[in-house]
Amino acid sequence: IEEAQSLFNAGKYAECIEAAAQGIEDRAWRESWWSLKTRAELATGRYCDALVTVEKALDRFPSSIRLRLLGREVYRYNDWPERADQRLAEAEEMVLRQSWRYSDPVNRVVLGRLFLLLGADAKQVLEIFFDRSRRDRPDHLDTYLATGEMALEKHDYALAAEAFEGALKLAPSDPAVHLGLARSHLPSDAERAQAALARALQLNPNHADSLLLMADRLIDREQYEQADELLERVLSVCSTHPLACAYRAVLAHLDGDEWGERTWRLSALAHWPANPQVDHTIGRKLSQKYRFREGAAYQRLALALDPSYLPAK
Repeated sequence: IEEAQSLFNAGKYAECIEAAAQGIEDRAWRESWWSLKTRAELATGRYCDALVTVEKALDRFPSSIRLRLLGREVYRYNDWPERADQRLAEAEEMVLRQSWRYSDPVNRVVLGRLFLLLGADAKQVLEIFFDRSRRDRPDHLDTYLATGEMALEKHDYALAAEAFEGALKLAPSDPAVHLGLARSHLPSDAERAQAALARALQLNPNHADSLLLMADRLIDREQYEQADELLERVLSVCSTHPLACAYRAVLAHLDGDEWGERTWRLSALAHWPANPQVDHTIGRKLSQKYRFREGAAYQRLALALDPSYLPAK
């Protein structure tokens, strides 16, 4: 599993899928193989394959909260929102009914992620789930990643940096860790952020989130051709990556290409039509370019898709 995870971290997603499929054939009782295969299929836009994988995995591991949360994302990208909501509700019910089953450090992190999705207070989640998990098992990488991601959501960049520094000691070759550091340092230390971002892309030249963050910054500097080249790299791995298509819509708008703007937006929403992040991203970038009326219109579109989407609000 460690070798297959290394393939994923290096952006060799096809090889990772093949290795995970072999792992499932040899050791189907190990949940991590199913989870890794699903994540690699999502990364390459193989959403139907991911659906098949996660459904089979849930048949084998019916009590898994982790697979239900992963399945929620898979169902959304297969335009099956009712099933996504169902899996979340199932997870909550299972925890309330059999909380003792999920009391180990690994599952406590999963529970923390679940309760954040359900709207729990971030400080309580940190204390009850993430901090306790880290004390009981300080070598569990996902604890640090979950803490860092939550801190970034709350704009607590100091806590985020601390969490990702802890993750770096455990997984120095994981590009997601370096991306987390880049996002943590971006508001206060652009040089450190750029170095972390460069390291993430050195480890995985196909790391979509790192490429998108770099493209975002290039758009801010009006280096549109260079940004477009990075977006093309994302789309070469996942041809309908929603945020890459959203940024292409931004570039089309700035170029006065209305048809291109509409086409790229539709491509961004092709697999998950109710994804509010697409319109929010387009609107945010347009407003940063002082096109406030157009930016506000896109935020309204995002809220029409999801009235509870806080970033658009």
